[in-house]
Amino acid sequence: MSRRILISLSLLLQLLFSTGAAYPVEKIIWHDFNSGMVLAQKSGRPVFIFFYADWCGYCKMMDDVNFRDEKTVKILNSTYVSIRLNVDLNMKSLRYNNGTYSPKELFPLMNGSVLPYMTFLESSGSMITGIDGFVQKEIFSPFLEYVSIGCYKTTVTFDDYMEDKSRCSKK
Repeated sequence: MSRRILISLSLLLQLLFSTGAAYPVEKIIWHDFNSGMVLAQKSGRPVFIFFYADWCGYCKMMDDVNFRDEKTVKILNSTYVSIRLNVDLNMKSLRYNNGTYSPKELFPLMNGSVLPYMTFLESSGSMITGIDGFVQKEIFSPFLEYVSIGCYKTTVTFDDYMEDKSRCSKK
């Protein structure tokens, strides 16, 4: 009897994961840095930059937890220009503020000190804020909304926004 339950459970799990039900069909649209910055200027959308390294465990957690979360994917794709940068790359090809940088050089320039590091820029390239380390999706998605609706430009703190999201309305 217990073997029959195990087989049924195994088949159910295989079906669940093979149909893609565990992950959203939609994925984040990642842009390369230079074309992403041009797109942000043209579209007026803010920029989200994810600094990572292949060896970084918490970076992989961001990929597995947040960047597969359906709500996060929708927010990033609909309101941001999203860019991924591997800080271990030294090739100088990123154009920013009249200079050319490698991802490794751009990381501290944007106040990064710990991986993963996420920075938010205005469409003009001006820095909004940055976040060090892994962030739980229950905090990350609302923070994406907080920035995308421009609430950071008001006197409403993120903590206040989390208590009452009606304090900031969409543009």
